[in-house]
Amino acid sequence: MVHKLSIKVILPFCKILFPYKESGIYMIDQNTRFLIVGLGLIGGSYAMGLKKKGYHVDAIDIQEESISYALQNNLIDHGSTYDTALIQQADIIISALYPKAMVTWIKKQSKAYETSCIH
Repeated sequence: MVHKLSIKVILPFCKILFPYKESGIYMIDQNTRFLIVGLGLIGGSYAMGLKKKGYHVDAIDIQEESISYALQNNLIDHGSTYDTALIQQADIIISALYPKAMVTWIKKQSKAYETSCIH
């Protein structure tokens, strides 16, 4: 099943760093790999919603307890406090960090991004 979702709808808190189709539509199917950075209220909500829809969801968070909780409750497929492999495998990265922390994280991780990934 393929879904047509507007970037503005699915990623309202994300900064898009790379170009996407002019129409603003990104084709998302069940093979799309999401990476959520930050499993607080916003990131955890995204994880829960995406997993309920059957998507593959990975996560990075600075607190190991948040990763453990999300794994135990089947909110994510894989998680880590830091893993460049998760960044490199992601098709879409959802940043659920505070704006200043997000900018710092993006600068530090920019070499790990795939150029086709939407952030």
